[in-house]
Amino acid sequence: MESDTEHGKNMTFLERFSYIIKKLGGNGVAAEICGRSATSLVRYKRGHDIPFEVAYKLSEAAGVGIDWLANGDGEPEPKESEYRITAEIVEECAEAFLLYLKKDGSSLSPKDTAQVIALLCEVYEEQGRINVSFIERLMRLRGKIN
Repeated sequence: MESDTEHGKNMTFLERFSYIIKKLGGNGVAAEICGRSATSLVRYKRGHDIPFEVAYKLSEAAGVGIDWLANGDGEPEPKESEYRITAEIVEECAEAFLLYLKKDGSSLSPKDTAQVIALLCEVYEEQGRINVSFIERLMRLRGKIN
């Protein structure tokens, strides 16, 4: 039996694109994700030019590597150990932390700030949200360590 990667190499781009749409639950769901109409997706699957942003949004939503979609390279599914942290998650974590710093009157070096935001993103990925009390506990712990 061939692997998913080998299967991807034997598929055309349009077959891989259709695979992603099917994985997401069909044209209606995929259209909502990428902000296009279901009719547009049918046209794309028939060979009309697919805007990069559409292909990217759908591959991200399906958890499929963009390299796999584009040319069949790599793995069609992320490995379990890979993080699926999006720009939106980073932005939400950064906003929450910077708001905390502003209210608390605290400041950190850019490097420390980045490390805290990275940790918050990992927690967000596991819990699906940012809890302000977690930030407060983290900063209290930081004060005990320094």
